[in-house]
Amino acid sequence: MIRSEIVEEFNVKPSYLDVAISRGKIKPFIKKGLEQHYI
Repeated sequence: MIRSEIVEEFNVKPSYLDVAISRGKIKPFIKKGLEQHYI
């Protein structure tokens, strides 16, 4: 799952996604094995 897919799937703004990733709140959206690709 790539960023644009996450934005579409969960209907969030890309800027919010960046904040969520930086705060570690994106984990529920991403399988553990793929997590490292987004951080």
